[in-house]
This record gives sequence, C-alpha cells and structure tokens, in this order.
Amino acid sequence: SYANLERSVQLNIDCDLLAKAGLKRFHKQRHIPPEVLPHETVIIRVRGIKVLGAIGPPLRNEVSRLNMRQFLASKGRLSLQGFDEVDWDAMEVKMASTPDQHRIWITKHVSGFCGTNHMLNKRSSSNSTICPCCKDPDIIENTLHQLHCKDLQRVELWENSVKSLKKWLTFKQTSPLLLIGIIRYVSGKGVDTYSCVENNTHDLRILSVSQDMIGWNNFMEGKISKRFQMIQQQHYSDIDSKFSSHKWSSDLISRLLLMIHKQWIHRNNVVHKRRKDGLKHKEGIKVKRKIEALCAEGENMLEPEDQYLMDAPLECIQEWDGIKKKIW
Repeated sequence: SYANLERSVQLNIDCDLLAKAGLKRFHKQRHIPPEVLPHETVIIRVRGIKVLGAIGPPLRNEVSRLNMRQFLASKGRLSLQGFDEVDWDAMEVKMASTPDQHRIWITKHVSGFCGTNHMLNKRSSSNSTICPCCKDPDIIENTLHQLHCKDLQRVELWENSVKSLKKWLTFKQTSPLLLIGIIRYVSGKGVDTYSCVENNTHDLRILSVSQDMIGWNNFMEGKISKRFQMIQQQHYSDIDSKFSSHKWSSDLISRLLLMIHKQWIHRNNVVHKRRKDGLKHKEGIKVKRKIEALCAEGENMLEPEDQYLMDAPLECIQEWDGIKKKIW
C-alpha cells in the first residue's frame, strides 16, 4: 500500500498525481480554436484567416490589398476608412467568375483607361474631348461621365436599367428596406448620400455611414459596403430562404457593372455607327472635309493626268458610296 512505501517513492507518486491534475486543469481552461487540428504545431493566418493551402496566393493578395488601399487614398478615389468598408470578398468572387474579355473591360473602366474621348485626346490632341452623345462643350468625356450623360437616349437606357435592377432585387428576395434604399440611391446618381435614404434601424444607420464613406461612383463600380451582405443574410434567415447572401452580394456587383456596360455599348454604337455611304460617322466627316478642300483648290493643283477627277461636281461626289469617295 501507499503507507508501506518508502518516502521517496511516495513523493514520486504525489508528483505524478499533481502533474496529471494540473494537466487536466490546463486543458479545461485553455481555449483551443476549432480550426486547430490534432498534432498541428504551426498555424499561419492572414488577416485572421487560417491559410489552408499554399501560402503564396493569400500573401500576394494581402500585399496587393495594402498597396491598393494606399494608392486609391493618394488619388482621392477612396479613403482609407472607405476602403476597409468595401466587400472585397464579393468583388473577388464576381471577378473570378467573369470571362476574360469582360474582366479586361471592367479593369479598364475602373482605372479610367477605356477609350473615351478624354483618353483618345491624350494619345492625340487632334481628338475632341466632347462626349459623342450629349455633345456638351463644357463636359469632358471620361469614364465617370458614362453614368451622368444627359443624352435623352442614354437617360432612357439608364431608367430601363434601374427597372431591371429592381426586378432582379425583387426576384432575389432582397430585404424590402435594402431594395428601397438601393433603388433610391442608384436613381439619385450621387446627388443624395445613402444617409438620405430611409434608415430607421440601427443596422441601416451603420450601413448608411459605411456606404457614404465609399461613395456613389465607387458603388456603381461594384465597391459596395460589406454591411449589405450582413443585413441581407439576416433577412434570408428571418424568412427561412435558401438563397445565399454571399451570392446575392457578388450578383449585385454584376448587375451594377452591367448598367455601366450598357451605357458604354450604347456610346460605342453612336461613335461607330455607319452613315448611308457605309463609312463610320467620324471617318465620313474627315473624308467629306478632305473632298471639300480638294474641290476648293480646283484642278490647277492636280497633275494633268489627274485633272479628270474634277469632272464630277461636288454634289455628285458627296452622293457616292464611301469606298468610291476614299479612292477619289
């Protein structure tokens, strides 16, 4: 028995019992994160999220995120606080599921490098900076102008896009308060802040502050507040819906970018539409001016063998098809 053992042996037994009791207390008191696996000695987290695969991609994403955060703030496009409010996870899902050519267009648009007249003027000063649709001489046509153009056809296209967005939000069982807020915010074209929208709950007031940090132009480019997803998730839970709030957020970004893309397609149709002679509008104007200039100079400016070109009057030449005009 224990009493008949030597003192040194008794002390050894006492130490074993106390050590086992201490180990049990330690395991009961210690909080072990649920993602820790047995015998996992090292855990790497990026922004508090455990890395499950190769460390390279999440590290590169984080470095890029920090650089972009500083870059957008330095350009005045998005404040540091506004950047932190954006649902970048939804944007990543949207871009990952987007075809390459459309993804290129999105990148060119949000960076301001689409072929607007403002950008074409930088390449060649002979290009006008005026919008080909509204033709307002006081407006420089850049990417931001695409959603603010006052051309009647583009305004009608915008209104139809807003109706399509509302129809989609309804189909996706969007929270009624979010639906009203989003439609009013989009329709306002940046004149009103999101705080001007009805925000009679604590969550909506937080959303309003968050989205106002981001701004309307950024919202239309897909930089939506992460608070939208949180409120929509709670709504889906309340109505016992099987829809995913994360999918809802990425799809909302797609819908907003689609509204811009429709405006861009319409703009390009105006720029590249064909005249009745078959020439593009811009090219036709250049050919017309060249023909008028040559006719004004007269046949004396031509070589004798080319003077027959002046046999046809200007009015007749202007009725020719485009290819014949260019050959002339």
